[in-house]
Amino acid sequence: MPPMSSLDLGGLTLHPLDGGRMGFEVEVRGQRRRFELAVRPLLLRVGGASIIVDPGFGPADPERRVRFDLHDGPPLEEQCRALGLVDGPDYVLLTHLHFDHAAGALVAEGGEERARFPGAKHLCHREEWESAQESGRGGDLAKRLERALGLEAFDWIEGEGGQVLGSLPQLRFQKTVGHTEGLMVLEFQGEEGRCVYPADLVPHRGFLRPKKDALADREPERALRERERILASAAGSGAFVWFYHDLEVVFGKLLGEKEAGVYRLDSDDSRS
Repeated sequence: MPPMSSLDLGGLTLHPLDGGRMGFEVEVRGQRRRFELAVRPLLLRVGGASIIVDPGFGPADPERRVRFDLHDGPPLEEQCRALGLVDGPDYVLLTHLHFDHAAGALVAEGGEERARFPGAKHLCHREEWESAQESGRGGDLAKRLERALGLEAFDWIEGEGGQVLGSLPQLRFQKTVGHTEGLMVLEFQGEEGRCVYPADLVPHRGFLRPKKDALADREPERALRERERILASAAGSGAFVWFYHDLEVVFGKLLGEKEAGVYRLDSDDSRS
């Protein structure tokens, strides 16, 4: 796979990482359909700090590897070194605790799981963490993370929105409810532009026509309202959107209001 283009927003750069692919079959209106999805973590470099956002599925349990036909990308450690991060990132940020976004914070070694980036501080919204602990979401992923990393490896993000890190005003979040109980939509604000990362609220271009997703969303109606709100805001400001699961487009700039119910991308500013 050729290297993917980075996005320079002015004083803030987003680098796409190759997290592999996944696929699964579902029944839609009585017919079996297969979905193929990219898995695309991102590396943020801003203000001297480096942050990996949603490090992919990593050593997902064997049942999930079969069920979701998981295909690994190059090790994230190698991709970080190629970008000059010999010792890994300063932070690992988890927008939510579904396995295909967060299990990549772990690696398996000798039958045990450990931190992929032991020198990094890990960031997660407290409500997301607590709800995942109670639900066993992602194969008890929160408990696995706690066991492998220890709670001292985490800094908790709280509230409905604001700065993710006090030292980095360029990186903000909004907590949403619908896909999960505490998914964070991220906003990257550079000197020359803005990018929104909605994670699984807008996983690929198919959701530029906002719709309910009864398969993936915990509360489809609430998720749809959040999806519409996030897209309308991004389109109104001409922001880029990062697509975690799109097979072809990494990020694209939204153009104005919907046309025929669909948000449009500027073809000149959409890159793979």
